[in-house]
Parts: sequence; C-alpha cells; structure tokens
Amino acid sequence: MAQVIGHVNLAVAVLVIVWLLFFHLPVDGAGRIWLPTFAAVLAAFSAVQIPASRRVRTHERERAQKAKEDAVAARERERAEKAQRKEPGYMPPPGYGPGTEVDTIADSIPPQHARQSPHP
Repeated sequence: MAQVIGHVNLAVAVLVIVWLLFFHLPVDGAGRIWLPTFAAVLAAFSAVQIPASRRVRTHERERAQKAKEDAVAARERERAEKAQRKEPGYMPPPGYGPGTEVDTIADSIPPQHARQSPHP
C-alpha cells in the first residue's frame, strides 16, 4: 500500500483539478473553495508520499536480496555438511569385522570368520 498511495493521491488531485477546469463541474457555495483546497492537499500529500514509496520499494528490494543470499548460503552450508564424511553410528567391537578370522582349533578345522561358530 505504501508503494502506490502517493501516486493514487496525485491521480485524484489531477482528476479533481481537470474536472473543475475542463468539465465545468457545477459547484455551488463552499464547494468552490473546498474542491480546489482538497486537490491541493492531495497534491501536497503525494509530493511527500511518492519519495517515501521509492524508499519503501528500495528497502523491500534490499530485504528480498538479503533473504535470497541467506537462502543460498544456507543451501551451501547444507551441501558442505553432507559432503563431510561422518562415521557410522554403529561400530563393531574390536575383533569383529572383515579380516579378523579366528583359529580356534588350528589343525583340525579350517579357519572361520569370528562371527561363525567354530563347531559345525
């Protein structure tokens, strides 16, 4: 709303002045004073509000740009965190895993994996 209210006030002021000057609006009594005063006040308001609306638009653009940059930075942080290798939550105890075969009976039975029963 702050972006357009100055332009709306200016358009209404111009419309009132044009209507008074070119369409010969039949105005009686105090209307001859109040309508031009109303148009002048609207024009004065719009002279203040139009520069303010520019500042509002600039501020909103900056805020949108900052939000976009923050979103890109957050996305990059997430990618960096995913790229780092994390250790698994479960680690088998020492002696259990590939390459840890156990010889319980060295001569009679071939070596077996530590998680298998040495007795068939």
